[in-house]
Amino acid sequence: MIGKLLLFMIIVIIGILAFEYLPRVIQTNNVLVTTNVTTHTSVSEINNFTVTIESNSTVSIYTKSFSLSKPVNVTVILSSDKPLNITILNNGKVVLSEYLMKLNKSFSNISGVLTLNLYNFNSTVRLSVISSS
Repeated sequence: MIGKLLLFMIIVIIGILAFEYLPRVIQTNNVLVTTNVTTHTSVSEINNFTVTIESNSTVSIYTKSFSLSKPVNVTVILSSDKPLNITILNNGKVVLSEYLMKLNKSFSNISGVLTLNLYNFNSTVRLSVISSS
């Protein structure tokens, strides 16, 4: 009986840990935001950041689920194009600029990496792209 209870508790703990690290996906206007980085550093001090990618594309920001003390502005620079602004709200949802939504029709697949400054060290965050139809 004790062995079964112990086995059950181990399975529950493994399940909770697995759920903690599963990617969480939010689909917003053809932008896929996946929470997939396992850093436990608070990101409430995150600053505005810029990433450069090589062609028109939909941006996916991969980060651990988080809450922010204030919204964070993300500037995405497409080569030979205007900067695009994305705002990450306190609840982790993403608001796209009107310009980015207009570009949503003709994106191509591309991937890259961006870096967020979290306090005194850098955390590499994957940047990837999905095609929009």
